[in-house]
Amino acid sequence: MRINSRFLFLTLLAATTTVSAQVQVSSALVMSHNLASGQRAADGVLTLSNPGDTPAQARITLNDIKSDPKAGVVYLKAGALPRSNASWINLPSSSVTVPAHGKVSVPYHITIPQNASQGTYWSVLLVQPVTAENVVKNQTPNNIVIKQVTQYAVQVLVNLPGGQAHLKFKQPELVKTADGITLNVELTNTGERLSLPTTHAEIYDAQGKLVQKVVGRDRRVYPGLSVLETYQISGLKPGKYQVLVIADDKDNDVVGARYNITVE
Repeated sequence: MRINSRFLFLTLLAATTTVSAQVQVSSALVMSHNLASGQRAADGVLTLSNPGDTPAQARITLNDIKSDPKAGVVYLKAGALPRSNASWINLPSSSVTVPAHGKVSVPYHITIPQNASQGTYWSVLLVQPVTAENVVKNQTPNNIVIKQVTQYAVQVLVNLPGGQAHLKFKQPELVKTADGITLNVELTNTGERLSLPTTHAEIYDAQGKLVQKVVGRDRRVYPGLSVLETYQISGLKPGKYQVLVIADDKDNDVVGARYNITVE
């Protein structure tokens, strides 16, 4: 007896549709308000634009934001951080409609509480297209529709008179890689003001000769928070070295730390 077997190949066709959010932030992504002594209020304007052919809606929410050496950027509930200014900010509306090929200005008002001390306070305005929450209808079982949206994070800073940034390197970690070694070290700010340092690492051999310099990134280190500095070091011959990491925020003293490493 002969049995004929038929194989049914089911092909799932994924139709990928990319829908870009129309609402864009045209103003700066960092809004800084430097208040003079005795000044208790400030005003700012968030500008949204829509290059699309139809009106577009966006939702604006206030949140806290922090940098974490391991998790990266973390968004928190408004008021979660000790130096949050989210409760100081008043928005006229949390929902905005931007006309096609047009712009909308969203003003906000900042009221400084009487008990606010010196230094930097911050929060973030999250601007998200309303279409991010829409459910795509009339999908067939064999179709997958992917919607891509862009969320903007606009940091709102208030710098009150007084206070300083105090930077410090800590928690060094050396990782061996295929191309050499990587030095990871946390840069923390224990002061009251935002620091905007430039960083780099200098590598010296056993005779004290500078053999390599690795330039870091420009950073924003908020009071009470840390960022992770990563330096890729390659091309070193076997031997003992000293690595000097330096942070210079120009408004305060230059800080550094020295670490001994051995390349085998």
